[in-house]
Amino acid sequence: MSCFLGPPQPEVSGQQTLAGIEEAKTSGDDKLKVLGSENEKIAKQFREQGLSGDVTTLLGKVEEYQKHLEYSSQRLKKIDEMSAKKKDVFTKIAALADSLDMELKTRVLEIQKSWQALKTGKEGWSPEQIDLNASLLKDIEISGEVSFDEKSFKSTLSECFNRTKFRATKSESTEDRIKQLLTIKSPEDYLKLLRNETVLTSPTGEMISLEEFLALDIFSRNGEAEFIRSVVTKDNRMKFIQVVCQIKYLGKLPKQLSIGQRGTLYLCLKLATDTFGTPFIFDQPEDDLDNSFIAENLVPLIRKIKKYRQVIFATHNANVVVNSDCEQIIVANNEGEMLSYVSGAIENTFTDSDPSDLLLKMGIREHVCRVLEGGKDAFKKREKKYQF
Repeated sequence: MSCFLGPPQPEVSGQQTLAGIEEAKTSGDDKLKVLGSENEKIAKQFREQGLSGDVTTLLGKVEEYQKHLEYSSQRLKKIDEMSAKKKDVFTKIAALADSLDMELKTRVLEIQKSWQALKTGKEGWSPEQIDLNASLLKDIEISGEVSFDEKSFKSTLSECFNRTKFRATKSESTEDRIKQLLTIKSPEDYLKLLRNETVLTSPTGEMISLEEFLALDIFSRNGEAEFIRSVVTKDNRMKFIQVVCQIKYLGKLPKQLSIGQRGTLYLCLKLATDTFGTPFIFDQPEDDLDNSFIAENLVPLIRKIKKYRQVIFATHNANVVVNSDCEQIIVANNEGEMLSYVSGAIENTFTDSDPSDLLLKMGIREHVCRVLEGGKDAFKKREKKYQF
């Protein structure tokens, strides 16, 4: 039993079927030719770009290429992040330069203000005290100065380099070759270094910035980081840059003064910094001061200062003891490593024929004459020689 639904279907002959198949085959061949031509064009483009292999093989590598692209993209992203951090580091270092410059200038001003305050004197001083203080400081000048120690700077940083890159030659040592790169000679150069200006020297002699210098292949392991730490951290930079007091006496630096002038400078500063306060003790001023200064400058000074503070001298100089009107004189004697003392005013005078105790057989005046003048006879002989 047969059942047909829908409209009646036309009959198809075998020849019609074969013709349809042939037509479909022809159409498929044409499409394959087109695709083959297109694939050949793509392969040719790949070959021109240095990629070999058939299209199927190349397409199979697409996933691998995509992974490489993703990895490269991540690397580029990290490089960009590191570049941004690096830029931020140098921005902060430049800001440090501005802050340090201001700090150094402030310290210089503080020293100048302190010096002016010392010269002016304290509130409540009498005119005599102000004049005395001024006389102590009249030949002295003090100023603040930013000091840069080039030797210490180079020594601090030389340990950051790979020394195999700077082998010694016949004319230059390894240290010399390294130090030639560190062309920083002054506080101004150091601030320029922090501001990333071109003040360093490359191995080829070109002037370059800090950023360019750190990119050179000349550092030891972690040497770049250590170089930055040595340049910017406070503990390290204080080794080579700081504010110092520049002192001059009679227009000369201390190293240009004679021993006597240095002693005078020290004495005046010591007295001026606490003119009317604690006791002042000086051991044998004649070791560093000549007699003319002692008689003409120190003695008058002692006579004024002793009104305001106790002054104690250990001395063998008669000018200090006699001409400054000492109120109390202590005479010491060493007998067989046994020390003994006698004290009193210079007005105390007597002689005793008993020689058993050197300190007690004469008065203070006689002791002064014996110890400081060589005795009465020696004093009279000198007086005759001088013919005063």
